[in-house]
Amino acid sequence: WFAGKKYWWAWYVNIVSQFLWVTYGLITNQLGFVFSSAIYFVVFSKNATMWTKEYFKKTKSSEAISTITNVEGSIYKEKNESR
Repeated sequence: WFAGKKYWWAWYVNIVSQFLWVTYGLITNQLGFVFSSAIYFVVFSKNATMWTKEYFKKTKSSEAISTITNVEGSIYKEKNESR
């Protein structure tokens, strides 16, 4: 659900859950769970890396735009006040 909502941290939740499945597979001696968890771990790690980079790239660019807007706004305000 979280990944569907495009939350960047959702993939880390999925990665943590794979450790639980590995534990379950080892305790119950069901190596299929361990094998599938390893595959999901690789997929989730790749997605986590990509989504985290994308999120912080957007965050930095939106912060830069916000800063530029604030600076321009204050310059514009100062010009109008001096008239």
